[in-house]
Formats: sequence, structure tokens, C-alpha cells
Amino acid sequence: MGTDAQRKFLSAFAAKHLPRQDQKVADLLANYYRLATIRKPEHIDFKWVDSLSVPAADAMRQQYQSLLDQETTVSSGGSR
Repeated sequence: MGTDAQRKFLSAFAAKHLPRQDQKVADLLANYYRLATIRKPEHIDFKWVDSLSVPAADAMRQQYQSLLDQETTVSSGGSR
């Protein structure tokens, strides 16, 4: 398996289950899993966040906000 195996899988999955928005859904899932490899969302707690530097915490917040914005765009059927 190459380094793009996950992207290929997500693209095929989205094309099969959500063909009208396949690439948008695949991109959303890829971004979610990329963030989840940093720290599983269910394990993000105050103690862990408090251990981050202010710039790192702000960058993480911005990345999750971007993911939420991307989800809103996908769920509304809009384009990005």
C-alpha cells in the first residue's frame, strides 16, 4: 500500500455512498482523520489542551473550526 491508500479508500467510499459530493466528502473525512491522528477528539480534555502552547492551541482551534466550516459546506450541498 502506498502513502495515498487512505485517500484512495476515502474517495472510493464517498463515490459509492455519496456520489453527488464524493470528492467533498472524501476531503472532509481526510481532514477529520488527519486531525484525529494528532489526538482523538474524545480524548481532548482540558489537561491536554492546557499543556499546549498558545500558538499550538490556537492552530488546533483554527483547524477544527475549518473542519466544521467544511462540514457545513458539504452538508448544505454548497461548493468550496
